[in-house]
Amino acid sequence: MPFSPSRPSALAGNPDLLGIYLNDHLAGATGGTQLAWRAAAAAGGTAASGDLRRFAAEVTQDRATLLQIMAARGPGTDPV
Repeated sequence: MPFSPSRPSALAGNPDLLGIYLNDHLAGATGGTQLAWRAAAAAGGTAASGDLRRFAAEVTQDRATLLQIMAARGPGTDPV
């Protein structure tokens, strides 16, 4: 059966596609983590700085969880 984006299970059945998906997600998570920390630093001592630091910490934890999932599932990380 050909790949269909409307069939989410298609990724699970193809390790290459799952690896690509997870590595794309990791790229976004890495950029999001860096952006969140930059925003928190830029907020300095403003009222929003505490919320931004907490948000950045949550994004960092989400990225760490993604790396654990990738290690357990086996696609590995793509250094590119």
